[in-house]
Amino acid sequence: MIDRKHGYRPDIDGLRAIAVLSVVLFHAQISFAKGGFVGVDVFFVISGYLITGLILSRKTLDVAFLKQFYERRIRRLLPPVIPVLLVTSALAYSQLTLDAMREYINSLVAFQIFSSNWYFLYISGYFDGPSHLKPLLHTWSLSIEEQFYIFFPVSILLLKRLNEALIPRFIFALFAMSLAFNIYLLSVHDLNAAFYNSFGRFWEIALGALIACGFLKSPKLPQTKETFGIAGLVMIGVSLTFGKSSHPTLWTMVAAIGAALIILAQGSKANRHLAAKPLVGIGLISYALYLWHWPLFAFLNNANARSAWHFAAAIFIAFALSVASYFAIERPIRFRAPLVKTRQVFAAFACSIIVFFSFGLTGIVTNGFELQFSKFARDYEVHLKEQIQQQRTAAMRDRCWMGGANDDFDAMIKRCLSPPQGRRRILLVGDSHAAQFISALKQTYRDIDFNLLAVDTCSLTGLLDDPIRPACMALISWIDNLTKGDFDGVIFVTKAALHVAPDAAREYFARIRRLEKIAKVYVLGPIQYYRPNMTTIYMGSIGRVSEGDIKRMFDNAVQAEQFEYDKMLRRSLAGISSVNFISLLDITCPGGHCTHFDASGWPILIDDSHLSVEASLDLMEKIVEPLALSTPMRHSAKQ
Repeated sequence: MIDRKHGYRPDIDGLRAIAVLSVVLFHAQISFAKGGFVGVDVFFVISGYLITGLILSRKTLDVAFLKQFYERRIRRLLPPVIPVLLVTSALAYSQLTLDAMREYINSLVAFQIFSSNWYFLYISGYFDGPSHLKPLLHTWSLSIEEQFYIFFPVSILLLKRLNEALIPRFIFALFAMSLAFNIYLLSVHDLNAAFYNSFGRFWEIALGALIACGFLKSPKLPQTKETFGIAGLVMIGVSLTFGKSSHPTLWTMVAAIGAALIILAQGSKANRHLAAKPLVGIGLISYALYLWHWPLFAFLNNANARSAWHFAAAIFIAFALSVASYFAIERPIRFRAPLVKTRQVFAAFACSIIVFFSFGLTGIVTNGFELQFSKFARDYEVHLKEQIQQQRTAAMRDRCWMGGANDDFDAMIKRCLSPPQGRRRILLVGDSHAAQFISALKQTYRDIDFNLLAVDTCSLTGLLDDPIRPACMALISWIDNLTKGDFDGVIFVTKAALHVAPDAAREYFARIRRLEKIAKVYVLGPIQYYRPNMTTIYMGSIGRVSEGDIKRMFDNAVQAEQFEYDKMLRRSLAGISSVNFISLLDITCPGGHCTHFDASGWPILIDDSHLSVEASLDLMEKIVEPLALSTPMRHSAKQ
């Protein structure tokens, strides 16, 4: 029996408020909201419950209903989006770099056809731009919802005509298959797909739908209902506080189940608290707040305006715009003013699609409106792409420097470890920051046999490293089982900021102490880190401001974190006499004044912290004496 009861529930708006505040605080990098990404999962459950309830509240499901359903969806979703896209597109045109503008244009077009999630999945990867710089990244969740509601009402309509009793079973089957698929994606470590793939996310929307169709029922006993309400709030609160990875994890399921329990606990004390007016007010503007907050944050990140005051101001502006959007746009249009007739709604929808599609297609045809950028910027973009490809090749990407998800560690060992050849045999190990030096080491020291084993974001601690990246954990275990004679020396290079993780630091240094008993150990410190990316600064400035201004912008963008990490390594390794620590910052930033350009006059980095091939070779030639591996072949790459 399908439950068709459907009415306004203020506690749901309160739950919406919890969800949107979680997301906003998480995006603002508030420490106590490190699991705030689960707010999106709560939204999915709420959406599934409300929309399914709306569909099933109709006694008859026919083509006329579908027309009315999609009209209501347009009235609800489209009006708040239009001003956001207008403002965001104007800011993107004036503020973004050429490459970022191209990506923005593509994401704008993808959003118009409800496929943002697929676009961001398509471009995801190691050298994909930082997510906090993408103004429309948050539209991935909206696209997933709309994809669900394109096929879901039609499916329900067909089942209604066939056999109404099949509807709950259909929704449960959809829930089970989607959840199983998500678990499969996680089991094979395809994290990007687990995050963006629609079918891997539908289970959360279907969970809410299971409540709406009566498959999951509210408890009849008041005590049980109270328990559901409290448990739901606790589960969401725990996920918000302790969640660690924005990719779907156990915390995603905990938060989604918590939201379902709260919906089922209608009338409990917890739900009455959620129905408090301040929370309901935030819930009413939650959609506009979700739309506005992220582009504001993204442009702050692009401008390197990342102080607490900047984010506080952005949150205030987002709230103000959301309130204005709700009263001036959302409420009037939802209640049929000024768009009175259905055909007006669909015409407005078509016009908005045409306008933004035209802007997007113009951007695609003009290659990101590239003529508004200086020739210097366009030349640098070509140079940068060449540098990235050169670095990937020189650093043996996908051979001895792996992503760490689906990689076969045993196969990497066979590919990358050469047999003894009568020369000194040295292992270079760590993450991508180790890989960037392998070519320079081989060119500088021709008499040494270097072997590289590197895994993305692998700190070599076992504590900071994500267990779902098996190649990293396998690498750590393999290092711990090395014996005397396997290598003459081991060079450690990782980016991990161990100074902020005492337990991980202790494990890291314990690993070095064990290793230094069987081989000479070398540790290379970090290089400078830029925020925003060095390439972003340069792309947006070259040809527009003087070289002196660019240098000052680089100076201001260098972050203090790596200097603290360098000091901690120096201090901690000083007590291990047989370990040779080399501070790269002593070379690249003598006296705190960093070198930003290589010998050819280009920026030394190809992103925020990876050296170009030429810059890595230049740096290696400058540390040959303190590194003291053997007699180097100086300038060998240039002969």
